[in-house]
Amino acid sequence: MEDYCRGVALEEINGLSFRRDGRIIHNPSRELGPVRDSIYPDRRRRRYSYEISFQGINTGLTIDTMSSSRGCPFNCNFCSFSRNPWGGKRNWSARSPESVVDELGQIEADIVAFTDDLFTLDMGRVERICELIKARGVRKKMLVNARAEVARRPDVLRKMEKAGFFLLMLGVESACDKTLKSMGKGFDTARLREYFKVLRKSSMFLHGYFILGNIGESAEEMLRIPGFARELGVDTIALSTLRVTPHSGLEELVANSPGYHVAANGKVYSDHCSAKQIRQLRRRMVKRFYSTGQMLRLGHKAIRNGVLRLLPRIFLRLPKIVFILASHSLKQRRKLKLGLSEQG
Repeated sequence: MEDYCRGVALEEINGLSFRRDGRIIHNPSRELGPVRDSIYPDRRRRRYSYEISFQGINTGLTIDTMSSSRGCPFNCNFCSFSRNPWGGKRNWSARSPESVVDELGQIEADIVAFTDDLFTLDMGRVERICELIKARGVRKKMLVNARAEVARRPDVLRKMEKAGFFLLMLGVESACDKTLKSMGKGFDTARLREYFKVLRKSSMFLHGYFILGNIGESAEEMLRIPGFARELGVDTIALSTLRVTPHSGLEELVANSPGYHVAANGKVYSDHCSAKQIRQLRRRMVKRFYSTGQMLRLGHKAIRNGVLRLLPRIFLRLPKIVFILASHSLKQRRKLKLGLSEQG
C-alpha cells in the first residue's frame, strides 16, 4: 500500500496481483522486512467504538485490539500462523516496548486484546513493556497469546499481573504424549505439569486451547482433556476440531493416515470418530469441565486479578441478560421435550 500510494508502477510492487487487459497478473512474492515502530492505527479517526455485547445487549465495556509483533518461530504441524499466504516462513519480528506502550496509551477501550501469534516469545521485551505501562500510568486490562514456557520467568509473570494483563491464552492441544510429539509442540504432559505448577499460582486467567480429532487419538483419549485441564489448573478451555489449512502440512498427513478424511470445510474426521461424534464429545467435555466448583474458582480469580472492577457497568443491564438466559434455557428445554416426544 505504501508503494502504491507513492506512485510506484504496479509491475514493480512485489506481492501485488492486479488485472490488466482482462487477465490477472501476479507479481513475485514480497519479502517481509522487520516490523516498524511507527505504523499503527490512528484511532481518533474511527467512526465507531467497539463494545462488548451479549445476545445484542451492550455490557458497557469497550474492547480494542492491537498488534505488537508478527510471526512465530515454532513449526507446529497443525498450524499455518507461521506461514505467509505463499507458504513462506513468517519470521518473528517485534516492535519496541516504547512503541507498544505509545500505542497502548492512545487506546480508550477498557480491554485490549493483543493479536500477536506469540506475544511472549521475548520475555525481556515483555518485562520492559510492563515497566513502561506502570511508569506511564496506563490502566488497561489486557489478554495475550502465550506458550506454556512463560512459566520459566515467574518474575515477569508477576510484573504482567501488576501491569494489567489478566488472561493468558495457551496452546495445550492434547492430553496425549504421542499427539504432542507428532504435533511438534516441544513439550510433553510431564513438562506441562511442571510449567503449570508455576502458572496456576498466577492471578491471570489461564485459557487452554485443545484440539479434537487429532490423528491417532481415540474418543477415550480425547475424553481425558477435561480431567487433564483441571489437573493443570486451566481456568477456561476452548475445544476446536482439527482442521487442514494451507501450508500446515496436515493434508499430506491425513492422506497417509488410513481411515481419516477431510470435510469440505477443512475439518478432519475419521471412520472411528465422525464429525457428529466429535460434536457430541465436545458437549460432554464442556459439561464435565465447567462444574460448579470450576465456576466458583473463576469467580475467586476474577477478584484476585481485578476483573470484577469492570462489572459495575454490567449490573444495570444484568436483569435483561438474566431474562435472555432464562428464555434461551426454556427454549432449549422445549426443543428437548419435542425431540423426545417425536422419538417416542
